[in-house]
Amino acid sequence: MPAHGDAHAGNLLPSPNGWLWIDFEDVSLMPVYWDLASFVGNLVLFRGIQEPTYKYMLNNAEIVADKKAFELALSARILLSTLSNLDLALAGHGDLVFATRQLELAEPFLYSINPNR
Repeated sequence: MPAHGDAHAGNLLPSPNGWLWIDFEDVSLMPVYWDLASFVGNLVLFRGIQEPTYKYMLNNAEIVADKKAFELALSARILLSTLSNLDLALAGHGDLVFATRQLELAEPFLYSINPNR
């Protein structure tokens, strides 16, 4: 489905008419839950599965009708974000401390939401 591709709070700006999306360079056809996974990925990675936005999405069937598909998109988004940020940081174009912390958290988090995989 059409998706923003990089949907996180940093790409939202408040306006008199409500929130506006910015940064459309990653717009494309993507898996159904990609934007939700993008929005909550680092929140839940750094704060754990008790993170309120993640819990709300996961427990609201109107938002996440297929939990396995959502968890798959979330896993893919976390892996993409982690590897991309690490690559940029190692090339001198990103935050190495942040990227390293993502890397440290990724494996245990991914196993926590996908224990049988």
